[in-house]
Amino acid sequence: MQGLVLRAVSGFFTVRVDAAEGGHTLTCKLRGKLKKERQKSELAVAGDRVEVERTSETEGVIDEVLERRSWIVRREPGARGKHFDDLVVANVDVLVICGAATDPPLQPGLVDRFLVAAELGHVHGMLAVTKRDALADDAPEAATLRETIATYRRIGVPVIETSAKTGLGLPALREALSGKIAVLMGKSGAGKSSLLNALDPSLALAVGEISDASKKGLHTTRVASLHAFGDGWLVDTPGLRELALPELDPPTLTSLYPELAALGLCQFTDCRHEREPGCVVRRAIEGGAIERGELAKSRLDSFRKLLAKE
Repeated sequence: MQGLVLRAVSGFFTVRVDAAEGGHTLTCKLRGKLKKERQKSELAVAGDRVEVERTSETEGVIDEVLERRSWIVRREPGARGKHFDDLVVANVDVLVICGAATDPPLQPGLVDRFLVAAELGHVHGMLAVTKRDALADDAPEAATLRETIATYRRIGVPVIETSAKTGLGLPALREALSGKIAVLMGKSGAGKSSLLNALDPSLALAVGEISDASKKGLHTTRVASLHAFGDGWLVDTPGLRELALPELDPPTLTSLYPELAALGLCQFTDCRHEREPGCVVRRAIEGGAIERGELAKSRLDSFRKLLAKE
């Protein structure tokens, strides 16, 4: 029988068996042969569709992880200075990037990394600006935030300003996620769990605070977990301080920045858009694309940092 992995913890997998098979949950382990055949980063994760054999009323074994249609991957340090690609979640439709309006403020560079991760994994990316009620409209930071939001909307990224306290943006976000499997990711302290609780109070997820000393968020979610949401699913994930991505060459990364890809091909396929001759991005910049709002300096900076593996 088939099922959906709701969470994975220390080699144990909570699997919701399909409704046709009763719709209950089983605590499962991987079949020994399957565990040997698959690499650490390819073991079953939240969102995976699996073939399960029941071994008791409450337990089972996973015989097969079915083909994934989408995924979110991040780069993690491994042994002896090597890195490996860590699969965070599978088979999701939407990545909701949670970035706070303030405390801690939205980081465009991190948003760009999430958007790249979404594109690499065939996932639709959108931005939810959280804690919008905590930033006064006449504050200097509010003007910067409005410019950042405009930047993402210009390149086709849906942006919804939200507040878990006032309910701002929640109807629009519920509509956008209706019937979908949506994963929420963001920096620690960005208000992700509060937003999830506001979308569905029955979740009652633990909510963290901001460290007074570092002004950074404190982790509350420990593992990725799926929660039923109407006729879809919401995936809560641990907050991040940063997001490392798999290594990307210049043409691949360029294709993941739609405003750069739209400019056409450079003279050299491996152009880094810095000082190379025949660079269409340089030509656009020299022609006033930044001043006209067609290109954003913050996006160009994040592109170059990703290429430099910073």
